[in-house]
Amino acid sequence: MPSHSVTTHEPVDDVPLIIAWLLAMRVDTLIDAVLPRPHGNWKGLSYGQVILLWLTYALTQCDHRLSPVEGWVERRQEVLRRCTKWATAS
Repeated sequence: MPSHSVTTHEPVDDVPLIIAWLLAMRVDTLIDAVLPRPHGNWKGLSYGQVILLWLTYALTQCDHRLSPVEGWVERRQEVLRRCTKWATAS
């Protein structure tokens, strides 16, 4: 019986390069060191990780609005996971 594999694709663009720069500058850890810990209802990424993703979005899309970031992240889940090595990127 033949096995079926599922192939997906995601845009990569300059996301790996920008994330590598931001991680090398320790943007996420510096922001987490300055901002207080999230309240008890906060789930998922830290403030620094969220800001790192927003900066990546802003630099790749030349757009600083927050509203489209969620969809942008959803379309790049695997790329963001591999570049950041975080458990989740959403």
